[in-house]
Amino acid sequence: MKGYRIELGEIELALLSLEEIEEAVVIDFDDSQGRKQLAAYVVSSAPTPVLELRKKLSGKLPVFMVPAYFIKMDQIPLTQNGKTDKEALPDPLLYQEQTDYGLLNEEQKEAEAVLLETAKEILGQTDICPEDHFYQLGGDSIKAIQFVSKMKEKGLFIKTQDIMTYPVFRELVSVVTSKQSPAISQQQAEGRVMGTPITQWFWSLDLKCAHFWHQSVMLTAEKEVHLEDVKAVLSLLINHHDSLRMNVEKETNTLVYHNTNIEPYIEYHDLSNVSEEEQTKQIAVIGQEMRESTDLYNGVLFKTGVIKANEKTHLLFTAHHLIADGVSWQILIDDFLALLHSIDKKEEKRLPLKTHSYQEFSNSIHEYAYSREAEEECSYWNKKVKKIEPLYGICPENSKVENSIKLKRSLSSQMTQKLLSEANEAYQTQTNDLLITALIRACHHCTGKEVISLELEGHGREPLKEDLDFSRTFGWFTAMYPAVFQAEADLPAQIRSVKENLRNIPNKGIGYGALTYLIKRMPEHRKPELRFNYLGEVDRFLADKSEYRMTYLNSGAESSPENSLTVSLDLTAGIYDGQLTLDLICSDLYQTEDMEQLLDEFFVQLKELTEHCCKQESVEYTPSDFETASLSIEELDSLFK
Repeated sequence: MKGYRIELGEIELALLSLEEIEEAVVIDFDDSQGRKQLAAYVVSSAPTPVLELRKKLSGKLPVFMVPAYFIKMDQIPLTQNGKTDKEALPDPLLYQEQTDYGLLNEEQKEAEAVLLETAKEILGQTDICPEDHFYQLGGDSIKAIQFVSKMKEKGLFIKTQDIMTYPVFRELVSVVTSKQSPAISQQQAEGRVMGTPITQWFWSLDLKCAHFWHQSVMLTAEKEVHLEDVKAVLSLLINHHDSLRMNVEKETNTLVYHNTNIEPYIEYHDLSNVSEEEQTKQIAVIGQEMRESTDLYNGVLFKTGVIKANEKTHLLFTAHHLIADGVSWQILIDDFLALLHSIDKKEEKRLPLKTHSYQEFSNSIHEYAYSREAEEECSYWNKKVKKIEPLYGICPENSKVENSIKLKRSLSSQMTQKLLSEANEAYQTQTNDLLITALIRACHHCTGKEVISLELEGHGREPLKEDLDFSRTFGWFTAMYPAVFQAEADLPAQIRSVKENLRNIPNKGIGYGALTYLIKRMPEHRKPELRFNYLGEVDRFLADKSEYRMTYLNSGAESSPENSLTVSLDLTAGIYDGQLTLDLICSDLYQTEDMEQLLDEFFVQLKELTEHCCKQESVEYTPSDFETASLSIEELDSLFK
């Protein structure tokens, strides 16, 4: 049904395992639009709302096995032989009004409309219905953060974890609330920020030029953007986003907020009188000089360049990496353009409410580091780090940025779209699962290694406490952690193995950094040779802003040429202008031909994997699809034989 292999008996058993259910029968039928649906007929000992039954069942079964219709019965009709008399069961469509599901109250109907509209904005889809699945429409963890943030702007509240638990929009509406969690302070954050795992990792690198280690984003406006407008907008943003007012206390290498006399740092350059080729050269010089002049201990760590280029304006935003990450830039630019638009229209524009500060994130992760939960994670990470093996066996020591090899590859728009959407249906995956699967197979093909060790990066914004929310917080939250995979000859087995491996990582890897860099509980160990980071659809949030686009002109080096590389092989994947792009930076100790082969093989494996997934006629389950069941893949397979 809908491409899924459904066992009606398994759904009945799951229903009967609920304390209040005495009898249960599940059927499939065609609804008024000819679509296959599931209906459950239940006899219950208590008047449990159907919505509550659905929630309980969602904890035992994948969402696609939870019936759309529930019909409460006094008794199940039987034939003379004592079997269920299916002919005597009432028509689910006629009894729809008697079920809670499908019968939303007015508040829920309004919330669902907002949910679907927001999903269209975030996912870039024009046709989304309540039965659609967030992750099968190209959703990922970063888009989940953006979704939560946009919903909050519209006065409705959900958590990112809710999207994981209820990825189908009709189910998600059941947890939407118009009541915010305890109020978040809108005052400016002040004082010092204790080191987080990622900032402590940065200081452990002992870079030769720690001041020059940045992240940048450049926008191009198809019009002139006035300098005074940029200054007015940046002043508001610096006041709103606390991390933009941070620099480093020299004695302790601790981030600290500054709340007085903070003016935006803006450079203005008019390149209208030079050729386009010369403009490109000068932009690289301007960007690099802005970064080189950064002083961690004095002055600001966030800078903006306004570059006039004939009828266009380039807006270069750059920040020391200590205060920014990829999600932060999307938040900042979205706010920047909203404020700029309000100035153009002479409207008063208020920014959405602030979420918890980076300081509160730091406090929460320090508290977590000393918790029993973190203590229990120790054994998991100790086992993992002992399994780390080299890939090519090249160490990055003494490998400098200036001598690094840089390679790039792009996938076609058509294949990228398949990868983002329909390819994820067959194994209930997310795009990141498929990318890592292809990477493991490429590494195995190119090196012959059976064990592939990766250093993975995640956005790190999963709250460690129930009421914390960092969806709109500017800062460096990245979680970096090792993962070890076994190469499998069989492609379906590889996909399922990778998916389960990733789902079993506790707290999306946050604990590894806390144990390693905050309380020094991890033993000395080999680090993976290859780091991988999937950034998602980087410029998706600009889809409805036709006058602006992300620009990928060279704006100079992001790190000092004298700095050492932080890993031997650094592979980043992102969707830019609808195409998957791979960027590989590696030590010059590698052979360029070997690195070319690795990227080429990655795309060979990715295309094969994508086509395989799109051709599957039914869904292959893995244990993580059944949240409350402790099963191995082998045990699960035996249930469906």
